[in-house]
Amino acid sequence: MRSIANRRQRGEARCRTPRARHDRRDTPYGRGAAETAWGEILSAHPRDSYVLATKVYFPMSDDPADQGLAPAQIARQIDASLTRLKTDHVDLYQAHRFDPGVPVEDVVEAFQKVVDQGEARCIGFSEWTPEQIRAALDVPGPDLWMSMPTLALAWVLRRGEVASAITGASRPEQVHANAAASGVELSDDLLAAVDRALGDVPVTGPTLAPGARPGVKHR
Repeated sequence: MRSIANRRQRGEARCRTPRARHDRRDTPYGRGAAETAWGEILSAHPRDSYVLATKVYFPMSDDPADQGLAPAQIARQIDASLTRLKTDHVDLYQAHRFDPGVPVEDVVEAFQKVVDQGEARCIGFSEWTPEQIRAALDVPGPDLWMSMPTLALAWVLRRGEVASAITGASRPEQVHANAAASGVELSDDLLAAVDRALGDVPVTGPTLAPGARPGVKHR
């Protein structure tokens, strides 16, 4: 999962920090140089007009300890990234690689803390093996095994005032997956995480559909 800003970020790192392209000891993003450049560029635009993603893992200085996914490093680097990007949150914070030297439980909990503190909307990963992904998903629990369509339908159907949901499918297995969503119960923790990710996007009050008009006319 990569945003436009993320793709541009890579290009900015290549243009502005040529040493990073050749020195394998350095991070591909110039040890934060790309974030600094994009912080200047994006500061001229409203924060809600773009999707912003960044990563953590590679060395950020000559200190051998200044790398990886230790909880303290994750906390330190998200703060540093936000400072360079001139923002109070990113939309996606990713583990650039898996760190086998840190317990996976510590990694997941550290990323969850970043989300809980409002510094990231979502978390992700890059270049993890299936074994590593499964281990990470086992930490927060089975809720995260749901597909996005199943989660979306279960989120709608949880409301007592909703009698049914309109779905679409192009394959038989999608019909079965949609039907299975009717029996899914979402945990309070997962609902809270969805609320944080959506922000003020959901409509929470009465609203007119396209083409509808308010008011009643009597004879």
